[in-house]
Amino acid sequence: MKPFLRLTLLVTLPFAASAARADDTLATEFVKSVFQANKKLRDAGFEFGKQLGPIVAGNPADLAALTGKYSELVMTLKHVKSEMQVLKTPESKEAKDLSSAHQGFLRGQTTMIEGDLAEILSIAVHPRTDAAQKKEQIQKLLEEMTKREQSDSANLMPAIRAFLVANDIDIRKLFD
Repeated sequence: MKPFLRLTLLVTLPFAASAARADDTLATEFVKSVFQANKKLRDAGFEFGKQLGPIVAGNPADLAALTGKYSELVMTLKHVKSEMQVLKTPESKEAKDLSSAHQGFLRGQTTMIEGDLAEILSIAVHPRTDAAQKKEQIQKLLEEMTKREQSDSANLMPAIRAFLVANDIDIRKLFD
């Protein structure tokens, strides 16, 4: 090997390895952020659902607590959307596909939270609707909403899998 080539390799290889590690770190942080965003939404939705549970069962509920949990859910959605807008996306097809799929998922969550769940809250707090009517109306909306959310999630999962595979990321090690 020629001395100049050897010197060039000695100088550039550490930088190339460092850049690859930075890309690995960016990829890991990117997908972690997607998972954490979804977890925040799931947790806030779960808390709202706990307050809604008695109404779905045809029983009275703490309407102030339900309204409070809905407000927290809306704030969580806004926070997540803000975080995702400033998140740096790695420069790869899989990263761009995942970002696009996740934005679609967030649009679905927005429709669900600001539309469906707002309507559910309106039904739940309506003073002249009896418990049986509330239960029936809310259950119907929840069934429709669940189908759409499952579809949105099904569209997101292949993009997540492709990103994990392309970046050789073991999902089990993401949250150690």
